[in-house]
Amino acid sequence: MKTIKQNLFWAFAYNVILIPVAAGILYPFFIYSGVPAGLQFILGQYGFLNPMLAALAMAASSVTVVSNSLRLKGFRPPQIKDSNTKGGAQMTIDPVCKMEVDEKKAAATSEYKGQKYYFCAMGCKKAFDTNPEKYLTVKK
Repeated sequence: MKTIKQNLFWAFAYNVILIPVAAGILYPFFIYSGVPAGLQFILGQYGFLNPMLAALAMAASSVTVVSNSLRLKGFRPPQIKDSNTKGGAQMTIDPVCKMEVDEKKAAATSEYKGQKYYFCAMGCKKAFDTNPEKYLTVKK
């Protein structure tokens, strides 16, 4: 979210400041006295922004926004310490349908070869109980 806000700032800063200058908002200030010699390269003789500098500023704004956005490519969200917990609940995988199941809220449990398995529904438990090896073997 921070990067989006920064990108919006740079895009709006260019539009809010330089577009009115390019359109001639400074013209009334320099109509009679003329533009000071030090600013003539930037504002010309009458107070309009030099088109080459306006294009340069627009390109710089775009480069700033794009480079700022490219920083997101390297972003890696923080890793969860225990991948078996979700919101404090101990989670396990239903061996039949492969859904995540909260051990405390499991619809059914079954024990096979000394290990306890948790199921999301009674149908999964019944399928497991009829042929446990089918769901416990690793498919290649």
